[in-house]
Amino acid sequence: MRVEKLNHPVLNRVTYRAYLDGLPVKHVNKFLSHLDKRDFAPNTVKSYAHDLSQYFRYLNKKSLDWKHSDIEVITSFIAFYKHSKADSLSVLPTELGQARSISTINRALASISAFYRYKLNIGELGQSIALEAISTNVSKNPKVKEFLSFASASRPQSVSRELKPFRRAKPVKRKVKTIPEDVQLKLIEFCANSRDRLLICLLLETGMRVGQALQLRHSDIESWDSKLTIFYRLDNSNEVYSKTRTSYEVVITDKWANMYTNYLLNEIGDIESDYVFTKLYRKDGGNRGEPLSYPSVKFLFKRFSNSIGCNITPHMLRHTHATELLRQKVPIEIVSKRLGHSSIETTKNIYEHLTAEDMKNTIFGSKEGIEK
Repeated sequence: MRVEKLNHPVLNRVTYRAYLDGLPVKHVNKFLSHLDKRDFAPNTVKSYAHDLSQYFRYLNKKSLDWKHSDIEVITSFIAFYKHSKADSLSVLPTELGQARSISTINRALASISAFYRYKLNIGELGQSIALEAISTNVSKNPKVKEFLSFASASRPQSVSRELKPFRRAKPVKRKVKTIPEDVQLKLIEFCANSRDRLLICLLLETGMRVGQALQLRHSDIESWDSKLTIFYRLDNSNEVYSKTRTSYEVVITDKWANMYTNYLLNEIGDIESDYVFTKLYRKDGGNRGEPLSYPSVKFLFKRFSNSIGCNITPHMLRHTHATELLRQKVPIEIVSKRLGHSSIETTKNIYEHLTAEDMKNTIFGSKEGIEK
């Protein structure tokens, strides 16, 4: 089974479908179409499609029917998937350890759960699935929402022990990576044109996600009012998307506004495009007004990382901006709103390391001062 990208004929956006031996997999694609109608982001639909394709590849390999999969089958799949290569379903030797991260496994569980919930709710499974395998109480009074309820925050007490293998593992919180000021300057100097420098400075000065920046239109920028608006769009021709569904405004500096004006005068020229960041040079003779894509930005960061011998990613610029604001004692409510987070708790969870680290620096910094 493979996943293919296509343009949705009605919604006018990119979506994804599953195919087996050149033929569409109807039961999977019907679910993916359901996600499209519910206005799920294309990247989310893509993730569901890939997770389900791995699950169905496993079922096909074991000659199992998805309609009769029970808890034991899904448990076996997760154990298999956890230790298989990222690009195949061949199991790695035990000594090589876990090939997939906890977050990837949790996402696969959520995808499978959502798929079965959908099939149960539309009546395509009925009693054919082994609900009795979950618990005796459920088999006497089956409720569709209880099947595979491991993907929900709340679980019926009667199925708690049986669903224990499916409880999401708690991911290890990683400290966010930021970029030192000297490396920031090197990155800006590394840029070969004003477009790339404008992009890098925008990410550093606003904390925008790279997808938000690449979908930016000229009409979104109000230089005279020192602000820009981030809109949620699904019709971007470069297939980048704003993760935040709610539009919000971001304040820009006069320095960046002046850089933008110079970029319009000196680089854009006769290029006709609504997008701010476009391809300026085309050796293949293609359209110069085509919006810049994420692979192009990824390639820029890869070349820069190779030049300094240290891995630098676009998202690290976002973390750097947020960290600098918090260290400057900017209220977390303001930082959260600037980053476009849905709640302050999201911001706290990501940047909670600052409290412990700053306390350590304060304590030991003071001690060093006394000793000197």
